[in-house]
This record gives sequence, structure tokens and C-alpha cells, in this order.
Amino acid sequence: PRPVLRWGAGRLKPAVLLHLNSCPFLSKDGGKLRAMTSPGKEADMSGMQLDLRTIDQITALEAAQTVLSESVTAGDRAVIQEAIEGLESSFNSVDMALMKGHMHMTWMEYAMRLRNDLVEIKGAQSNDKLASLVDGMAQNLALVREKLGIKMPVEEPFTAPQYQAPETFNDQIAELSEAYLDITSALAKDDVTAARTAVERTLTSLEQMPVQLIEGETENAWVEQSTLMGEWLKAMQDADGIDKMRLSLDSLTDALANTLEVFGISPDPPIYEAHCPMALDGKGAEWLQRGSEVRNPYFGQSMLSCGEVLRKVGVPHAGTGKMPDMVHGGEKKDSAAMTHAGEHAGDMSHE
Repeated sequence: PRPVLRWGAGRLKPAVLLHLNSCPFLSKDGGKLRAMTSPGKEADMSGMQLDLRTIDQITALEAAQTVLSESVTAGDRAVIQEAIEGLESSFNSVDMALMKGHMHMTWMEYAMRLRNDLVEIKGAQSNDKLASLVDGMAQNLALVREKLGIKMPVEEPFTAPQYQAPETFNDQIAELSEAYLDITSALAKDDVTAARTAVERTLTSLEQMPVQLIEGETENAWVEQSTLMGEWLKAMQDADGIDKMRLSLDSLTDALANTLEVFGISPDPPIYEAHCPMALDGKGAEWLQRGSEVRNPYFGQSMLSCGEVLRKVGVPHAGTGKMPDMVHGGEKKDSAAMTHAGEHAGDMSHE
């Protein structure tokens, strides 16, 4: 089984490594998040927040540069011209409005270099000159990644989901996810009535899963995670007040996120996983939500934007064929522990 990865007192699922491979290293120190451009080298991230869309845009720009490089090697002028137009379009698509503080200033500096590269590339008269200019632009793009603290992604071979299930079954998992998303949405709005309704709907969806369609290890994997989801949903159902409902959300999220991953469910529109370092008395906790703008269900309207989006969920990963060991080894709580936690819940606010 894959090892349990920890971040302070919280859990860091293997899929989050996708985020860490494309963003600065994140660690927890004294209850505060800090970013590191490389192990042991802390970066100044004051006013510098990397939006996932910015990373996507810069990655697309790099891909366009690679296409142009390959086109120059092939030598077809019509294809080269089309690739140059694509490169220019990708450059113009980088949205500076998403960048703040130091990141914005850094991008402005290197955007001038990249713009100059584009001007020279468009005016190049020979393939040799063009190849040299395209290589120079690649070096500037590498500097952009370095200066913004964006780690180069480690490419993993695409593998099939760890467990294969009929499309009908996977569609029902997607419906279950939608019901869960209504829970986080209601909690973010501090709407306890809507949250309870969403919990009931999620439980109903869970109970109506067509388990008869799966068998063997696939069925065992589903039973394991669905049992955990059921336990935490019932804890939310029985909770006295919205703050005590929130105590079960992190564990519920773990079970659902694990299920989406190993069954290879890629929701459309996408679902995002987010993290709040201050949730659950500073232990930190995750949740899933619609959209990439943080909507914190642990603090609701009092701290709605507290936290950060980690990744899109539901992307298959290479694995061992076993469920990720994310909710075992002492992390799983029994009913008595859930009741105890609910009885001793404090005020969920920042210290």
C-alpha cells in the first residue's frame, strides 16, 4: 500500500503531490504555511499567491514554445507560421490580473523578455536563426518558472483507474459527489438547514448505489470507502449545530476523494480540493468544492476565503492496485470517538 503522508497533524493525499510538483513546496511551521522554492530554501511569498489558472497558462505557453521548436526542426514554413501564431496567442492569454504583489512584478519583468523573443521570432528569416531564438525563449520560460517558484511537473505515465466499474456505477458516484458538494456549499454559507438537507440527499444517494454491478476487489474497495462515508454522514446528521457538523467534513472528504481517485472519476465541470490550515483547531483540513475560488466550509462567512485550492480531483494515478492508505493506521475514528469529538468541539474560529 502507498504510505500515509502527513502535513503537520493533517493528511496529505498522494494526489496532492501533483500540486506540489507544479507549485512551490509547502510545509507547516508554527501553524503557518510557508512556501519553499526548493528543499531547505525558503521563498519570500508575501503578497505572492500562485493561482492554478496562472500555472495552467504558463504551462500552455511552454507547450506552445515546444510545438514551435518541433515545427522548426521539421522545417515546414506553413506549420512554423501556425506555431508562431499559437505561441503568440498563448503569451497573450496569460492573465496578469490573476497575479498579485511580487509575482506580478516578476512576471512583468520576464514578460518584456518574452515579448522581445516573440518579435525576433516573427522576424527571423532563416530556420537556423529561428531555432536559436526559440531556444532562447525556452531559457526565459525556465527562468519564469524558477523566479515564480513553480516546480517543473514530474510526468507520470497514464494508467487506468485502479478499479474498473461500469459506467452506470461511475455515473452514480458522480451524482453522490454533487450531493456532497451541496453540503460544502451550504456550510460555506452558514446555512444549517440547507446543509442538513444536503446530508440527507447524500446519504440517500449513497444507499442507492447499484452495488450489484460490481464484484471482487472492486466491490471490496467500494464497501470500504462507502462505509466510511456513511459513518461520517450519519455523524453530521446527528450533530447538534453547524459547528459540530463541520467536525466530520474532513474525514468524509477523505473517503470521497479517495473514491474519485481510484475509480478514475474526472468530474465535469471539475471539482477542486482545497485546504484550510486553521480548520479543526489548527490541525488543518480539506474539502471539495465547485469552482477554483476558495469557499471555506469550516469557517463559513466569517472566514470565507481562508485557505487555498490544491488541485482538481479525480485524476487517475499510478498505483499498486490497492486503496490509498489514507484513513487507516489510527486515522479512522469509531462512533464513540466521533461522539466524543462532537461533545468537546470548541468555537471554530482563528486564534
